[in-house]
Amino acid sequence: KITNDNGFSFYIDSIDFNDLSGFASNHTTGFFCSNNLKNTPNGYTSGSILLVRTFEEVNKIIYTNPFNNDIYINTSLNNKWSRWRKVVSEDYDTGWIPLPLTNGASPDTYSSSYLPVSYRVITQGESKTI
Repeated sequence: KITNDNGFSFYIDSIDFNDLSGFASNHTTGFFCSNNLKNTPNGYTSGSILLVRTFEEVNKIIYTNPFNNDIYINTSLNNKWSRWRKVVSEDYDTGWIPLPLTNGASPDTYSSSYLPVSYRVITQGESKTI
């Protein structure tokens, strides 16, 4: 089972992300909601955890939190955990922001479908497009 019979996730309190061995060895594959998390890769104290136990010696934990769409993964082999890796980062779009014109400049309004001079910033992972 990866969820309770009602479809909701299992709830776990107080997992220390610096010591995942106890959590992984005491639970089977499942989807967990948690509060009071310690030492998460992003500093948040709540989130959702997917524990995947593939073999006796291999485990994976996928972690995300309710405040953004960042996703982290950690893998163990023979109960030795790797470091957390961010595998998905939330994209962000500022929307159109008016661009102030200076020194008496004014936009060309040659058309009835005139749009004000504007710019936007789109962030995708580590990349920004203006």
